[in-house]
Amino acid sequence: MARVTRTGWVLAAVAAAAMAAVLIIIAGINPQLGSSPLDTAKRAAQSFADDAVAAGPWTDPAAAGRAHDQLQHQLRPAGLHAPVAVKVIELAEIDSSRQRATLSWAWLTNPRSRTQVPDWSYTSEVDVVKDQLSWKAEYRPEVVHPQLHDDAEITAEVEAAPRAKILGSGDEVLTSVEPVISVGVEPARTDDPAQTADDTAAALAGITDIDAQALTSRIEAAAEHAFVPVVTIRADDYRDIADELRPIPGTVFRSQDMSVPVHRGLAPLLLGRVGAATAEDLEEDPLLRDGDLVGQSGLQKLYQAELSGRAGVDLQVDGETILSVDAVPAPPVTTSIERDLQQRADEAAASAGAPVGIVVIDSVSGEVRAVANAGGDSGFDRALNGSYPDSPAHALTTALAKERGAAESEVLAALGIERVDLGMPAAVSTGGQPTGSPVSVAIAAARVLTGQQPAASLVQSAGGEDLPSPAPDESLTKDERQTLEELLEPHLVDLTGSAGTAEGETGTVGPWAIGQRGGLVAAVIVEPADDDPASAGAVLTEVLTGS
Repeated sequence: MARVTRTGWVLAAVAAAAMAAVLIIIAGINPQLGSSPLDTAKRAAQSFADDAVAAGPWTDPAAAGRAHDQLQHQLRPAGLHAPVAVKVIELAEIDSSRQRATLSWAWLTNPRSRTQVPDWSYTSEVDVVKDQLSWKAEYRPEVVHPQLHDDAEITAEVEAAPRAKILGSGDEVLTSVEPVISVGVEPARTDDPAQTADDTAAALAGITDIDAQALTSRIEAAAEHAFVPVVTIRADDYRDIADELRPIPGTVFRSQDMSVPVHRGLAPLLLGRVGAATAEDLEEDPLLRDGDLVGQSGLQKLYQAELSGRAGVDLQVDGETILSVDAVPAPPVTTSIERDLQQRADEAAASAGAPVGIVVIDSVSGEVRAVANAGGDSGFDRALNGSYPDSPAHALTTALAKERGAAESEVLAALGIERVDLGMPAAVSTGGQPTGSPVSVAIAAARVLTGQQPAASLVQSAGGEDLPSPAPDESLTKDERQTLEELLEPHLVDLTGSAGTAEGETGTVGPWAIGQRGGLVAAVIVEPADDDPASAGAVLTEVLTGS
């Protein structure tokens, strides 16, 4: 037997270490090298859960990625995108070069579920095969679901859930689902889309009061057979103007049920509107499907997820159902709006003849009872988000800070305008700036005039859950209230029988009016106009008295 020298042992050890280092480097470049069947199966399963199939340990990763993308496209109408979890639960040897793993799949058919607990599960199988020094998985549609195959016919019948109502104070209904007609334009239905876009838009604008220039741009940018939405109107209103609309070149009409205010013109900016999902909506929310109705403004948009409910779906493969989910309506979104008072505020704002913002608050509960706007930019909610120089809210803040010898930011809580959560965006705190909105004026004035200290609120519940109750703020002393009330006197409207006294301008943008009737306190801003608008006092009187 040959004698192994000490030097030989050293050289052998060095060679082994070098070989190990080489293998480590190669494994770093190719992590599949030397993989076990179980590791390969686990990484293949995880690639589904990570929505990264093309990065999985497949025999042909690129082909697997393409095939799975196509399969996902077919499953997406059912609301399925990626499973919550895919796990290997068993591994069996078929022969020396092939093993078969059993996978458990868990899906969430309602991605907006509060519990996020998977509600659809099953098992499938994936084969892993030996490939030189490693193992790789074979991608087939059956891996995703045992009833799938290369030529499978996948269909998904979707049943939209009825859109939830928006309720007001005392559960008064503010919005409900009614038959409507969506008016649109399909460029292909015109003889010459490029030439007729202007004429079509102008004709529609003359009947429906939309922006003709903006519509022209959307028609010109649309695909030939696209539906370019113009306006959605109640079926009853459509019948009155159908004879004018139908002859316009390119117009198309879709009949459907849609959530609309129970009265025409009821709190349009606050409640918002619903319409067909746009291309931008579909891009932003992968759960939306073409043709879905979504909130486009106001509470309808802000609480889209809470109002839309859960769609039902029947997913079939070759005519056999593999998944069936019933549609589940969402619970209503509740607010503190008082419907009759809101309607009066809307009518008063519309008749003012100038841009108007109105907020009415219940001083006892702090609940906002009405929010109305009119004029100017029809999409701007000046009642909640206006920013007016030299507002009464800022005057109160400045005076109280001086009275207490404190910074303005330190007295906002006492006026109720430091941290306000109405359940929707609102410009409440003056933030040290000499500005204020009707809602901030109404909140602060209610505290000064009545001595009540509740925190302001508007949206009460959404998605079946109550919104957190605002924490009570610090209070005003009796002497502070008397001092601050003197500052409000130029804006106060006498509703005890004498004429309104809020006349003339008090700032650079128009007059303010503040009034109290029972437990209600209202704030009104009327911006200047070239014509002769109603005074803020007259508008406020109409809101609180109906006359």
